[in-house]
Amino acid sequence: MISNVLPVAATKVKAPSRPQGGRLVVLPSEPIFVTERSGTACVIKNYYNPEGMFSEVFAWCPGEPADRQDYGMTILSGNRRSYARLLRDLQPNVVRAYGGFWASDVACRYRLAGVPVVVSVHDPHPSMVHHSVQYADLIICISQAVERAVLAKGAARQRIRHLPNRVEFLRSVQERLKPKRWLIRVPLYERDWRVPLMAELGVDYRLDPTHFTEYTQESFAEAFLSFFCLLELIKARIVVAIQESLFNTIKVWLRKESPS
Repeated sequence: MISNVLPVAATKVKAPSRPQGGRLVVLPSEPIFVTERSGTACVIKNYYNPEGMFSEVFAWCPGEPADRQDYGMTILSGNRRSYARLLRDLQPNVVRAYGGFWASDVACRYRLAGVPVVVSVHDPHPSMVHHSVQYADLIICISQAVERAVLAKGAARQRIRHLPNRVEFLRSVQERLKPKRWLIRVPLYERDWRVPLMAELGVDYRLDPTHFTEYTQESFAEAFLSFFCLLELIKARIVVAIQESLFNTIKVWLRKESPS
């Protein structure tokens, strides 16, 4: 079943023929203003249009208070019907949905013939992975646990991809900033009683909107200590120095591999 989206004032946008660099429609998992309030607005432009790949980007989310231009894109609000009209008017090259829940529902329900839908899934919890993901043309998974959750919803394995270039990212940060050590700090699922309660109720249970998931001890160990994650660290010449768990928070210290 495709979930409903909260209704907001309808918006109609008409655009000319597709620009040479392409047109992208993005469905963020949360309104842009929420990201701004979290203090991470500096990443918005590159996050939704990496390397400026598309000439035009339209971000649509039902929770946006008003339409505006910012971060190199057009930010729009509306309801499901206005989104369907928006797609017909814009005729984008690609539709990109962030999150396997409501954004996937809308992107896959109101798709246009010939326009691919790409959905990224970040959280393996069943409430955050809807059956709509199986209708996406491409599904980006951030871990093996997420991939299993996506497959359980009926997605075809050949449509699943994993995030690329994480090795190059680690290498570039190491070379550019030359840190002596890295600290990965992971607040755990059990740190607040509201997290498991909201998960049980089937609603978004992230206490911090910048988190893509809330890890348990077990799911973090599975994701971080998996063969693929450790292989990426090895290729990037980074080793685990120490791992500790204190006050429902996991801390992992990493350092550059010593020259042999």
